[in-house]
Amino acid sequence: ECIVEEGFHASLAGSENGSVYGAGIYFAKDAALSHQYAQKAAHMTAQRQGHAPGHASEKECRVFLTRIATGMYTAGHNGMNQSRIDAAGAKGEHFHSLVDNPHNPRI
Repeated sequence: ECIVEEGFHASLAGSENGSVYGAGIYFAKDAALSHQYAQKAAHMTAQRQGHAPGHASEKECRVFLTRIATGMYTAGHNGMNQSRIDAAGAKGEHFHSLVDNPHNPRI
């Protein structure tokens, strides 16, 4: 509900599902991958609320179909709070996005 009403918040990045490729908002190229993460988040939320496994709230999740502009990207890793400087870019310019694999990004 929060995303629907208020949009994506980078300040909440990593608070629910971790930050394997660095702090930030995660998008997946494949909707099935996003669905897996949404199911995991729904399951974790149901557990935190004290619901038994299989509770109806565990089965409700949302996936958003979005178009994003990644800009220049590079590989990210756990613990990154900021992307590194792009040596081929303008002086002092950081990469705009972090991905799992720069040659064939899925996330």
